[in-house]
Amino acid sequence: MRPEELAREVAKRPFYGLRMHLSDGTVYEVRHPELVMVMLGVAQVYKPAPGQHVAPVYSTYDVINLDQITRVETLMPTQVNN
Repeated sequence: MRPEELAREVAKRPFYGLRMHLSDGTVYEVRHPELVMVMLGVAQVYKPAPGQHVAPVYSTYDVINLDQITRVETLMPTQVNN
């Protein structure tokens, strides 16, 4: 996936969330746009600290190679459990 494509998905408003499917079968669900940083070649997906649902406190993050993303789905409002 090109960085522009993922950045466009993250920038959609209203943002309902997205589900990223990777080639190894891993799936990331992103509930808030602040939890993804798109860079050239990779994306960082942040995980909120316990008790935190949104920024600014993160517990950790994963670095995903954009070439591993096979599909991105927009979550519908009924799929989002905030």
